[in-house]
Amino acid sequence: MDIQIIPHSLKGNISAIPSKSDAHRALFAASVANGPSTIYLDRLSKDLEATLACIEGLGCLVHHDPDQKAYHILPGAHSMKRQFKVGESGTSLRFLIPILASRLERNQHVEIIRQGSLISRTNQPYWHLFDQLGIYWQEKGPSIWLSGKLEAGNYQLPGNVSSQFISGLALALAHLDKASQIKLTSPLESAAYVDMTLATLIEFSKRIDFSNLTQTYHLPTGLIQGVSYQVEGDWSNALFFLVAGAQVLNLAFDSLQADRQALSYLEKLGYPIPKLARQSTNYQPSKTSTESNQVLEIDARQLPDAIPILTLAAARKAGITRIVNGQRLRLKESDRIESTVALMQALGVYIQAEADGFILQGGQDFHGGIVDAFQDHRIAMTAAIAGSLAQEPVIIKGADCVSKSYPHFFDDFQKLGGIYHVL
Repeated sequence: MDIQIIPHSLKGNISAIPSKSDAHRALFAASVANGPSTIYLDRLSKDLEATLACIEGLGCLVHHDPDQKAYHILPGAHSMKRQFKVGESGTSLRFLIPILASRLERNQHVEIIRQGSLISRTNQPYWHLFDQLGIYWQEKGPSIWLSGKLEAGNYQLPGNVSSQFISGLALALAHLDKASQIKLTSPLESAAYVDMTLATLIEFSKRIDFSNLTQTYHLPTGLIQGVSYQVEGDWSNALFFLVAGAQVLNLAFDSLQADRQALSYLEKLGYPIPKLARQSTNYQPSKTSTESNQVLEIDARQLPDAIPILTLAAARKAGITRIVNGQRLRLKESDRIESTVALMQALGVYIQAEADGFILQGGQDFHGGIVDAFQDHRIAMTAAIAGSLAQEPVIIKGADCVSKSYPHFFDDFQKLGGIYHVL
């Protein structure tokens, strides 16, 4: 679906949608808990629909209560399926793989089916581990085949490929009633996402300790317990409307979500920061503002999902901005270095790609034109916000990819005064 955005300022307020990152963790934890759970979650995306299908496949009875805006989950209600479909959800896949391996009997085989760009995204940290453990795996086209048994033990994983591998293994080992360890073999990137996983498991009565000295996570004995869990509002998607000048309600300013850290960069760029954000214990205030003769460096390692909208925010303000440490941006739904650079260039921004990021000159007006979403939901939403701020209309090719994380994005865009036409 192609959409034309007509320039028009956004104003007013909307409620934040549920955090996809938080919901994934809560749903998978509930699927392996000892007892029923209730997850309060009032909106879904394609990725969350994939996770719900996965936990049903793991044997959970899932009942949606629309009045309570909740999902009631009862683990072990029926036998586990032999085929799982994860769509294009990387989190669903990387949480599912080790949980499946921990639930399989040694003679069982299961198939996981992927779609789109997820087929080419790496799962090598798991395959290297499984080879050591004698767990069978095979990737062929969209399918992954697994057979074998993951048990409690001491394991090693790299921290610089994706934090999802650390979180997925932690979720799988947490439901086993024996102690385990996960040792990092390289520095951890996107550490906030692992912190979110640990915080979720605490809510499910499982505390995991981390040793800075040995770079090791220690998982104690004991089962995780079913709970009632309220999913937080989503910072990742709220940033689009915050940069446009609207207000987003129901956000936790002390949240562990990685993209909440984007507020400190927005403050450096001169954007107003809510008072509640400054009062939160996790907020790191800016010490300087960015002026035309200063270079602002944005470290992409800890908040890769926020880079497209932060790039747009930087392009609106005078000064030079450099995105650094963004190697993993190339492993997202699109190569987010190339797709972000292409988007900004189409809008008339001076920007140049580098090996691990890019550099841009801010303070320029956005031109109108035709831009490609590259089948990347965050590129499409960034393009929509850019179109609302541009001098001329902007056409977004493939804008329907927003459904991956925010199916009602254009409805909320319109509620805030945005104007668009489906072509």
